Amino acid sequence: MTFDDLVIGGGAAGCLLAARLSENPSRRVALIEAGGGKRGWLHSIPGLGPFAAKAKTGLWRHQGEAEENLAGRSAMILQGMMLGGSAALNGMVYTRGHAADYDAWGVPGWSARDVLPYFARGKRPVPVRASRPASPLPGRFIAAAGEAGFAITDDLNADAIDAFGLTEVTIAGGQRANTRRILLEPALGRENLTIFTGARARRLLIEAGRVTGVEIQYRGERLILRVEREVVLAAGGIGSPHLLLASGIGPADALRAVGVTPRHDLPGVGQGLQNHPSFALRYRIEEPVSLKRYTAPLAGLGALWSYWRRGEGPLAEGVFNAAGFVRTQDDLAAPDAQIVMSPVLFPAEAATGLSLLPKRHGLTLAVQQGSPFSRGEVTLASADPLAPPRIRTGAFTDRRDIEVLGRAIRIARRIMRQPAMRGAVPELPDEAFDTPEAMEASIRSLAGTAYHQCGTCRMGEGPLAVVDETLRLHGLAGLRVADGSIIPRLHNAALQAPTMMIAERAAEFIAAEG
Repeated sequence: MTFDDLVIGGGAAGCLLAARLSENPSRRVALIEAGGGKRGWLHSIPGLGPFAAKAKTGLWRHQGEAEENLAGRSAMILQGMMLGGSAALNGMVYTRGHAADYDAWGVPGWSARDVLPYFARGKRPVPVRASRPASPLPGRFIAAAGEAGFAITDDLNADAIDAFGLTEVTIAGGQRANTRRILLEPALGRENLTIFTGARARRLLIEAGRVTGVEIQYRGERLILRVEREVVLAAGGIGSPHLLLASGIGPADALRAVGVTPRHDLPGVGQGLQNHPSFALRYRIEEPVSLKRYTAPLAGLGALWSYWRRGEGPLAEGVFNAAGFVRTQDDLAAPDAQIVMSPVLFPAEAATGLSLLPKRHGLTLAVQQGSPFSRGEVTLASADPLAPPRIRTGAFTDRRDIEVLGRAIRIARRIMRQPAMRGAVPELPDEAFDTPEAMEASIRSLAGTAYHQCGTCRMGEGPLAVVDETLRLHGLAGLRVADGSIIPRLHNAALQAPTMMIAERAAEFIAAEG
């Protein structure tokens, strides 16, 4: 089978790319997704987002290695495995980051002035609106931030500095509004668009310095798909470098060490892994105003009725309703941390399914460092292209990350001591934070990840760059990478909005070349 364009990965970027490229009826486009194609209620109803992220199906569970800097723990990195990708199970928060984040990339054509128009309301590929909390707690938290001296804003995407407000979310008509639902599903009837679900990409085909197709595992067989124009890799911060490495594209010596024949020596593939370190602060409250109230039978039935009749109520909302972008040092020009608030006391031990249901009323703060200094890597464990990769997060290998996250935690705790949050009782004692040594021990033993993995196919120039400013792979024709893996430096925001921006720009680059 032969196509003009092959898009590998059906997440936020891949669904957008397949929809955009197939708008030209003369282009034969194929989208390859390892997961399934069904969009069920768990991945459509916003209020069920936490359960979707802990479901037994529809997920890549990338298991990291045990790391000394995480007190011997290993990180689990989750990623969506279905059409829609992680946008089918994420928190739906739409944040672009500060303009300074993009200027810091240092890539021609990707400065703030170049990319910010793609985040403007008229250019967003999916609907975005302000959160409508089903609890008074987000409002109280924002008020507490004001009492602590922070600004209150109605637009966190307007280069907010030391400011708090309601989050913007990708929800429309009571359902998730991701690129699968908004862009790809209306395009499914196009004769020039073919979608392969349940298809694992095994390796890219390379002939005479050019990528000419891909070998996939599909319905129990190996199938070769040929491409006449180019392959666009959009498998994410773990999947994209993994496929490149499995295809012999990467550091030659490392490939030989696991039995893979190098086809193109590119040292930066899989290097530079970044993620947002995230520390959960949980607070109990006695007043029954958190989202736990909807686990009671009558309130739960009322929520179901409201959603079924009007597409409204707590099920039509996400659970990350308020946030703030803060500077942890006064001399910084832009925020270096974010604090995201949920009116749910998530159990610390929550793993899957119903264990996510809160046992008490309360709230949870996710305190996240914006642009970590530490770097990890994605490498091959074996020559088997379907074997999981080796992942070393590198979290907290640079001590500056401990210092930044520690200062952000202190800011969050100060906000929670304000009058507006009176009655909120922290689950962790003051002793866990009251000295630098205690703070470091708490962070190393308790911090997790926000699942915003990126940086492993870095855009730019230099010895570790993988793609150029048009997202073409350095030194190999017929291949682009268009997802979060190309981000040179992680921005202080969630990954969904910037990933869609990257995919939009990739579609424009490809269309402009005919």
